[in-house]
Amino acid sequence: MVEGALDFGVSLDLTTKKDLVFAKQRASSYNQETLLHLFIKQEFISHYYHFFNRMTESVCNEVIKLEFLEEQFNYYDVAIDFLKIKHDEDNNPISTNSQIIKWYNRNKNKFIILSEKIYNEIFFIIFSNRKLLHKFNENIASSFDNFNFDKSQLSIKGTLKRKNVPVWLQRAVFHRDKGRCSFCWKDVGDLVNLDTRKNFDHIIPLDLFGVNDPTNIQLVCKECNLKKLNRNTDVGTKYQEWFL
Repeated sequence: MVEGALDFGVSLDLTTKKDLVFAKQRASSYNQETLLHLFIKQEFISHYYHFFNRMTESVCNEVIKLEFLEEQFNYYDVAIDFLKIKHDEDNNPISTNSQIIKWYNRNKNKFIILSEKIYNEIFFIIFSNRKLLHKFNENIASSFDNFNFDKSQLSIKGTLKRKNVPVWLQRAVFHRDKGRCSFCWKDVGDLVNLDTRKNFDHIIPLDLFGVNDPTNIQLVCKECNLKKLNRNTDVGTKYQEWFL
C-alpha cells in the first residue's frame, strides 16, 4: 500500500491545518512520530476510501475479498458492525453500491481508529528498508514547498536548518544498520570518532531539500560520508544477512 502510493507519486496530504502543522514540526526537527507515520495513516484511510467509494461494484460482486480487513478490525479490537454482502436465493449478491458507500461513511471513523492502531506495525517493517525510505524522502523533497516552512526554520539557502541527531535516533539507526556503514559495510561500532554526528547521514541531503526526519538518516563511516557529501542522494544497499 505505502510503496505503491510512492510509486504513483502520492505525496503527504497537507491540505488540513492539523496535518500541515504536524508535518512542519516533524520535518524541521527530529521526532519519534515521523512523517512516515503520518503518510502511513493517510494512505491507509485513502486506500479504503477508494476501495469502498470507487471500487464499489467489485465489493458488491465479491470480486474483492474482505476477510483480511475484517480480521484486522478484530485483531486490533476495533468494534465495528462489519459489512456483509447480502445474497438472493440463488446465492447471487444483491447488495447495492449505495448500501456499500453508506456503510463506509457510517464507519469512516472506525477506519481512522484502525489506522492509528496499525501504523506502528507497518512503520516497524518499513523502517528497515532503506531503499523505500530513500523513495519516501525523495517524495518529501519534491514537495518541499508545500510545507510552507517558517523563515525561522530555514537557512539562507532556503533549505532546512541542520539539527543534531538526538541520542535516541542514533541508537535506533545504529541498531537498524547493525553498527555498519550502509555503503562499505565497515564495522563502525568500535571506531573512536570525536564527531559521531557526521556518521549519521541524511539520505536526501538538506542541501537538496531533505528533512530532519528519522526516516532520512542512515549510518555511514567517515570515509563514505566524505565521499557522499551533499552532492547526491545515494542510499546504502548493504544489509545484514540473517543466516551466516
